[in-house]
Amino acid sequence: MKTRATMGAIVLFLSMASPSAAARLAGRIINTGDGDTLRANLNGKPTTIRLGCIDAPEKKQQYGATSAARLAELLPRGTAIELRVMDLDRYGRTVGEIYVGGRSVNLQLVQEGAAVAYREYLKKCDKPAFLQAEAAAKSSRLGFWSQTQICLPKDFRKKKCQ
Repeated sequence: MKTRATMGAIVLFLSMASPSAAARLAGRIINTGDGDTLRANLNGKPTTIRLGCIDAPEKKQQYGATSAARLAELLPRGTAIELRVMDLDRYGRTVGEIYVGGRSVNLQLVQEGAAVAYREYLKKCDKPAFLQAEAAAKSSRLGFWSQTQICLPKDFRKKKCQ
């Protein structure tokens, strides 16, 4: 059994690589939570993963249930994934980018308007790709961007809007 310190050291080592060169871990989806959180079996260990580069609406927020449903649709139980580890967050979750068939699910969620680019946490991401995907979804009024009143997930969590 790996301790949190051991997992932290592994995450730190893996996150030092560039986004394109970082090691990827193979795993299988156990379940999804909201639009940017899931559990996967990585090397025989259930692991909670926070999708990096993106922020999805909260479940109690407008469009939150739809975003969560889209993630569940893209990653049903048992789906084989690759995880590019980026970090370990303050809650002990592994932060990373999920790939299925060589395609970033994180980026796909932003392209479809199911999530937004998380500007504060794009350092270890393909920042131009995520910002371009968000701009295209926003201009096309896809998903989250189809609402008449936009409340970004980070602002909703801080109770700045509904």
